Amino acid sequence: MANPIAIAGSNVGSGSLITPGGAQGVQGIQGPTSVSADAGNIAQLGSDNLILVPQTTLWSQRLRSFNAVGNPTFEVDQANVGTLLTNPANATRIVDRWWWNKVGTMTVNTQLTAGLVNIPGTNFAIARNYVRLTLTGQEASLGANDFIAVYQTPEGSQFRELINDVHSISVLVRSSVAPLSFGIAIGDQSTSTQSLTKLATISTANTWTLLPFSNLPVFPPAGNWTTAPGTTGQILRINLAAGSSIMNSANDVWVASGGRSGAVGQDNWCAKAVNSTFDIAFCQWEPGPISTTPIDKPFVQNFEECLRYYCKTYDYTMKAGTVNDVGELSGSVISSYLPSPVRFPKPMAKSPTAVAYSPRGAGAANAIYLIVANSQYGVSSIPTSQTGILYLVLSGAPAAGDWAIWHYAADTGM
Repeated sequence: MANPIAIAGSNVGSGSLITPGGAQGVQGIQGPTSVSADAGNIAQLGSDNLILVPQTTLWSQRLRSFNAVGNPTFEVDQANVGTLLTNPANATRIVDRWWWNKVGTMTVNTQLTAGLVNIPGTNFAIARNYVRLTLTGQEASLGANDFIAVYQTPEGSQFRELINDVHSISVLVRSSVAPLSFGIAIGDQSTSTQSLTKLATISTANTWTLLPFSNLPVFPPAGNWTTAPGTTGQILRINLAAGSSIMNSANDVWVASGGRSGAVGQDNWCAKAVNSTFDIAFCQWEPGPISTTPIDKPFVQNFEECLRYYCKTYDYTMKAGTVNDVGELSGSVISSYLPSPVRFPKPMAKSPTAVAYSPRGAGAANAIYLIVANSQYGVSSIPTSQTGILYLVLSGAPAAGDWAIWHYAADTGM
């Protein structure tokens, strides 16, 4: 038996003794052996069977929250403000940042069309408009150089985030005819020496379809690429018809092809029934190997970004050339000049081409309106910089001191 121990200073009575090693305490709660299945839990079991909370994914989320495409929701339309374009010519702007390619005898109308578009499988409206192409005249047999496409030339400064790694593209589209195969093509600027094509297919008619093209190969060093502001960094096309000289030699790989944009295996949409439609609501071009959830761009942010490429003095919903005094500029004529310096709403990507419009009379382009003379007067040129208009050069010398009123639209062509 162990020797008893006296407890000094205790209230145990004199001569009292206790023995070491009292009774076992109550059993504690058993530690966790698995991770809770509660919603939102990000914890996991570590290799030592202890709870592990992963490191933050904030960096990855930020890296994958970039879209190189301007006006990706097709919402901003300063130049046409939703007007139907009847068989627009090649290189016509259809909405801000998006242009039209057409070579051939086919006829196609384009229009920005109102209507909320949800991300498939959700109730989230990613766009409130979409671009509709309507086939009004067939070309069943394409000429070698014939093609049609909707395209954009992202600015070089939007290319930095993409240039050194794999990248991904997503498009949200709809067709009145299905199945329909078409081409997605990207290429370099300037002489267009390099191209990459992907074959896209819509399986169900009249249904919005989100098509991802993930893990696209790194841009080849041989291309004419640039990350400089104010330049064309690369070209993105959605191609619906391509003749033999436009068709690429292979899909899914970079080809030194002179900028061919037709995908091997794509259909000729121009051979479909007259009044067939093709709609585009959203486009995303992002760094990384995964086509992530479409990144929303609020209208105000979208509009502000588009002002870098096109701006006007008219209200947003008013086309340039409309007979209207709202927003007009004014100044006093001096000889053959109208020294009326103007600052653009924000600095533009490069010095734009500016066109003056008379607010009265017929609203003529390349004209101002003289108040005293009560008539339109021609404008021969408008020197510009990235930040504004310097002055107007008139086509003659109106009476000195006459007061002029005018509108303008400034366009970088990007």
